Amino acid sequence: AVAHLVRHRRLPPAHLRFFGGAAAATVVLVALSVAATGLSAYPRFAEHIRLHSAVPLTNNMGLRVLVARLADRPAATPTAGRARLSSFRLEPRGDPTPHARATAAEAAAPAPTTAPAFPRLQVPGAAGDSAARPTRLVRAGAAAAPRPSRPATPFGRAVFYALGAALLALFGAVTWRLRSLWAAEALGIVLVAGAIELTCYYYSLFLIAALLARVARPLERAVLAAAAASALLVAWPRIATAWVDRYAAQSAVFLGLAVALLVAFAWRRGGAGARERT
Repeated sequence: AVAHLVRHRRLPPAHLRFFGGAAAATVVLVALSVAATGLSAYPRFAEHIRLHSAVPLTNNMGLRVLVARLADRPAATPTAGRARLSSFRLEPRGDPTPHARATAAEAAAPAPTTAPAFPRLQVPGAAGDSAARPTRLVRAGAAAAPRPSRPATPFGRAVFYALGAALLALFGAVTWRLRSLWAAEALGIVLVAGAIELTCYYYSLFLIAALLARVARPLERAVLAAAAASALLVAWPRIATAWVDRYAAQSAVFLGLAVALLVAFAWRRGGAGARERT
């Protein structure tokens, strides 16, 4: 859309319909959700996500996870994982709301001296405990050690930012030539995998890549191959003994798919081959 605006000093009707529809959907859906759950649900959920993202998980995926497992692996120790996990704990959830909230007493409490080492975070009831109760995540201290699933060394962070900038530049160069918002949106999965650290199930969003087969049918083979490789990495224990390594490998698979799709469009002629369809 920016490229079209720069070239022609105006937005075409298809782009205006796209952004108008997005704005209308946002207004309608947010209003309905506030009416159903109350306005306080938004800050509660924001706190829940903030606490959730501060705890290292074995099934996180993304460029940051991949770089942390490769660039920082020789220097990585379980100490950072223990320090970070010591600032949180799982407790039985007695209140009806599913959002994690930290009380003032919990925030001021000293951090325990010991905690499970990353990545083996044991959850009560995970091993067949029939008496397991729903749990909520609460802050138990103020420890602020770096996450083991994020680059901890200056070299690792430099590698992450360099690769992230390269992915952003590649995405910008390819989409600058595109004339279709839907194709650019599908290619935008590279930004999700490259910039955001998500748990594995959110990678179902890669289904949108199948839409690109409308432009070039061979692209669907790449999408199917990535799905097969992802299933193999999880199902075959010989690939890696540690789950965190399996999901780091899956990060490489989906990042590779996203980059391959971008390169495929970069090599296509005629504005990357995707014309606006109304």
